[in-house]
Amino acid sequence: MANAFSKSDIVFFEQVIAGFENNNVVAKNTAIYTPNMEQMEQSGLTVKRPMPMISTSSSGRDVSSDYKDITQLVVPSTLAESDILNVPFKMNAVELNDPQRRDQKAMSAARQLSAQLDKAVATRVANYGSQVVVSANDMDTYAELSVAEAVLMEQGVSESMQRAMFLNPRDAAKVASDLASRQTLQGRPLTAYERSALPPIAGFDTFRGNILPTIAASAESAATVNGANQHHTPLKDIDNRFQTLTVNNTTLANGDAFTMAGVFAVNMETKQSTGQLQTFRVVAGGGTTSLTITPAIIPADGSAQAQKEYANVTTTPASGAAIVALNIAAKMSSIFFCREAVEIIHGRLAVDDLQGGGVSVMRERTDSGIEIIFAKESGIDALETKYRLTMWAAANVLQPQMAGILLGNQT
Repeated sequence: MANAFSKSDIVFFEQVIAGFENNNVVAKNTAIYTPNMEQMEQSGLTVKRPMPMISTSSSGRDVSSDYKDITQLVVPSTLAESDILNVPFKMNAVELNDPQRRDQKAMSAARQLSAQLDKAVATRVANYGSQVVVSANDMDTYAELSVAEAVLMEQGVSESMQRAMFLNPRDAAKVASDLASRQTLQGRPLTAYERSALPPIAGFDTFRGNILPTIAASAESAATVNGANQHHTPLKDIDNRFQTLTVNNTTLANGDAFTMAGVFAVNMETKQSTGQLQTFRVVAGGGTTSLTITPAIIPADGSAQAQKEYANVTTTPASGAAIVALNIAAKMSSIFFCREAVEIIHGRLAVDDLQGGGVSVMRERTDSGIEIIFAKESGIDALETKYRLTMWAAANVLQPQMAGILLGNQT
């Protein structure tokens, strides 16, 4: 076959796959979904993914009036051409005399693809995770970080779900410093001192992250809810993670985190109030009076059966209810999430037919299931070869209430 791969090509690709696995951190802790690409293409590259179901219970011997229809909630998960990530490069016949150049490029390509996928996951969680933990102090102690665990427990998130926390470099350094100064945890203080390694904290597998977005300071000023009965009733075949909230002014921006007076979070299983105000995020419409927020406001005192099942707050906000922004100072975020709540959807590109056109193609899956393509094409005129490493993947937050951000120094 023309343009077939050499032994050095195969070694190069193996180095890329191994390097990707070694560098990839955030994405390793998410769920991986491999769609049927024929169905994806026919449906406009969007597939509906099921959300966890929640049920209500009744009491007493006679349940004849308690039989209700179920509402299965789904979340759209989409792949776009902009989610195709590439590392293209070329080398000529002179440069290829030095095999170290390709080795170095392999490591660089692996770092780049891994970093871009980690960035996609971290950005999605930082922008769509609705659980917001803030502190006036640094996020550098167990007392500060364990609030994330308390929030999930209060709201009925199962402890059996795998959880991950990624601290930004400054927060991670302070946590490691705090740990290194202790003399009561055998082995761990020395590891923290030598390598800044972090142990599991408050039920989360804890890591350092260098790709975490900064949450800007909110310009919110005297914002209030404008209009009564602004709540959501979950329905089949729509995206129930979001709703439109009308407010009185334009001071809230995309990315802002906020609470509303009188709107408390509930345990999603028992519907009991946690006593803590529910936190929300602005995901679209910032700078207007018509905001898209997450999670949708689903009141436990609502009349619809789907509201009773999927309730996440005690009640609908009153018209005029005060809105209070939580991100009052710009800060690089740290993130946390349950593995089942954050998903990477990855696609397969049909490139096999390219081989007949003078292009050689190899494909390989990483240990986590992500497919990477290696293609090359040579030209006689300039005695040079073009190389392309390609990955098609996108991140999605299936359940915003099982993901969130930590922001310190909010003063």
